[in-house]
Amino acid sequence: MNLRSRFKTGTGSESGRCLSQVLKRLLRHPELPESLCKYFCWSLQALAASACVQRMLFINPILFPDDVCAPEQLVSDFEYWLKFTTEFVHGGAWDDCQQEAFARVDQRLKDMSRGGSLFHEDLWTNDGLYEPPWESVRSLASLALLELGWPVENPPFNRLP
Repeated sequence: MNLRSRFKTGTGSESGRCLSQVLKRLLRHPELPESLCKYFCWSLQALAASACVQRMLFINPILFPDDVCAPEQLVSDFEYWLKFTTEFVHGGAWDDCQQEAFARVDQRLKDMSRGGSLFHEDLWTNDGLYEPPWESVRSLASLALLELGWPVENPPFNRLP
């Protein structure tokens, strides 16, 4: 589900266009884009974290249900914040190297997804986080963090989207 359809209140493309314009106006507030980008940073930090930390990020019964699948949640968070920050916050402000860095993370995740060249069902279990394809995701996410000038460290465990 894309961001526009998630928040669309009316029908047709007109309401989607209106929502996009409202969001863009809201994002002109000087502190808002920075605070939204921190969630993108945290999603990359979560992908760069060790498998043990990645699992612990989602062991919070208040934030996540018992049946949460850490790999799916990691990817969902990353895709959401990647789309949001590139479409609404920066709108082309990322330089080519930065765009390539997070595009490599995104492509690796697509390769690991159903229909991708690296897909295997076991990768999408909590234990699958210890498999080699996830190690490459961690490396690529760390490189993307460095390219963006963000710290390569664990995201806060008490973050709230």
